[in-house]
Amino acid sequence: MPQSTAAANDLRLRLSDRRWLSYGQYGDPRGKPVIYMHGGLSSRLDIAFADKVCADRGIRLIAPDRPGMGRSDRQPNRSMLDWAADISELALQLDLGRFPVFGWSLGGPYALVCAYQLPHLVTIAGTIGGVAPFERPRAIGEPPSIVDRMIISATGPVRNALAIALTAARYMPESLVRWSLLSETKAEIDREIIGQMSVAESTAFLYEGSRQGGLGIMDDYAAVGRKWGFELGEIAQRVLIWHGEKDLLCPMTGAEYLQDHIPAGKLEVVAGLGHFLLHRKLGYVLDELFFENECIENKVDSPT
Repeated sequence: MPQSTAAANDLRLRLSDRRWLSYGQYGDPRGKPVIYMHGGLSSRLDIAFADKVCADRGIRLIAPDRPGMGRSDRQPNRSMLDWAADISELALQLDLGRFPVFGWSLGGPYALVCAYQLPHLVTIAGTIGGVAPFERPRAIGEPPSIVDRMIISATGPVRNALAIALTAARYMPESLVRWSLLSETKAEIDREIIGQMSVAESTAFLYEGSRQGGLGIMDDYAAVGRKWGFELGEIAQRVLIWHGEKDLLCPMTGAEYLQDHIPAGKLEVVAGLGHFLLHRKLGYVLDELFFENECIENKVDSPT
């Protein structure tokens, strides 16, 4: 049975450096573990809709807030490799054993760094509407979202001003936040999916992401915008890459770059869907991840 949403959304643990790491847990609390990395400008709540889908499959989905976002303590100047260390501690404290990881949007790179840095824990990784390293030519100009482009490239006084603006956004009315989300979302299918959510469902993850103010969000984008600390070609684990055919928020070029540079990367373009494809295809994504996970754990070749 699905868990009580209120209880599952507000869990946390203390890391070795005394920071708190908060996380949501969805589905079957005794099920097969998978760790999910939330999107940018977001939090553990953007996957709350997964509760029943995961419960029906006997899956325990764990969704941590990255530092400075949601209820996780900030870690200034953090790197991508720092996040892998946090996930290692999370897995140890929760006694997860080995598990898949997947990330949506800006969370995609955070899933990839775990695949690279934690091969003893992470069996397989997935990215959904994810992004590739921003150091490649013309990458900074790729995201159609003006907000994303500004945050990724911001330095000095501009960075501080954006942090203040993101802090202030937490106090905007729900209706205005929802309107802003729809304004940034250009694909009709994505607008349709958001339109089917309640106002609270379509805004709660955004409010929670800026709970502590804008600096944590700026840190999150800055870590992805810098060198990641590893090359995609060094990822030994299998990586499944899903990208919506109609995704107008994260360009297809990023997904193609990931497939071209990750040795065991496999791109699937999802017809008819956009950036919010998980809201229609979460069950399929989880089934594929765990099928591949079983093949890897049992040392059986995947048919694809």
